[in-house]
Amino acid sequence: LKWEYRLRSASFVGAPAYDASRDTVFIGSVEGGGFFGRLYALDPTTTDNNRRLKWAYPPLDQDPIEPITATPAVARGKVYINTGGIDGGLTYAINASNGQLVWKQPAQRTTILSFSYSSPLVVEGLDFDNDPNTPPVSAVFVGTTLGRMIAYNADTGDPLRGSDNQNFSERLSGSIFSSPVFTQVNDTDPQGTDFGAKPAIVVGTNAGELVALHATNARNARGGWLFEGWKLYADTLFASPAVLDDWLYIADDAGVVYAFNLRGLNASQLPGELGDEMWQTGPETRPDQGDFSHTKVTVTLNKQDADDVLTGRKKPDEVVGDWPKALEWGQTFYV
Repeated sequence: LKWEYRLRSASFVGAPAYDASRDTVFIGSVEGGGFFGRLYALDPTTTDNNRRLKWAYPPLDQDPIEPITATPAVARGKVYINTGGIDGGLTYAINASNGQLVWKQPAQRTTILSFSYSSPLVVEGLDFDNDPNTPPVSAVFVGTTLGRMIAYNADTGDPLRGSDNQNFSERLSGSIFSSPVFTQVNDTDPQGTDFGAKPAIVVGTNAGELVALHATNARNARGGWLFEGWKLYADTLFASPAVLDDWLYIADDAGVVYAFNLRGLNASQLPGELGDEMWQTGPETRPDQGDFSHTKVTVTLNKQDADDVLTGRKKPDEVVGDWPKALEWGQTFYV
């Protein structure tokens, strides 16, 4: 162990971010029983642990902000964070050198305590208005637990609005706990007509869907951002996508890993080595021979009965079912 940095009565939930140009580690905290947080900038090079902290936002002598449960994003001399909290949280841009606030904007508004596990995504040099005659902008995209993506100017914090004068997407199929990535995705219609690659924000929703949204001010026929999507096996999705060499990778809560080709190539166009099979090693699996369509199930609240079955002192069919009309919070039942 080279060094460690501890906070009393606090938690670090999101992963840290490292800025090589400043030799600084940034990490957000959850404090005050989950209601508050701060962003900490740490020096990984010093041997004096008393000098480990470069700065904190807000400073330690000021009131904290909302809890930070997602990994910060570092770009353009700033640290971008999403927060949760009673009001649903904010998006902050903080000077990476001195910890001064550059701008902040609402990420979402809810009436309950929420936590943001989706990290901000910064896209530099984006032709947001699809006009080569105007200068590109740098954008920060934020996913919310309300199932929307929000776009801000990364330098000023001004909303990046489309032709509908909105800077947020339609409500997607579920909350966004996944962190978005930027890539190019081929736009196709239901008949398979290819309209070419579009700048896209790709993110997962907690309804088990992976979606591609317009990263520019382009809109679909319904005025929304969504233009491509894939339904996964799982009904929930927490993991974040990753992109490499025109391939999009994602894993879902059902234990399945997917690889999507972003250019829409068919099998005959793919490089041969990508068709190699991956064989799972380990014990040989056997097919399930059981037919559970007529299985009798007994439910009981009696722990002694459950223990007797597990130890062989009782057969399952000797247990008398004990199922109340309602369970109290914290009660355990055995099947």
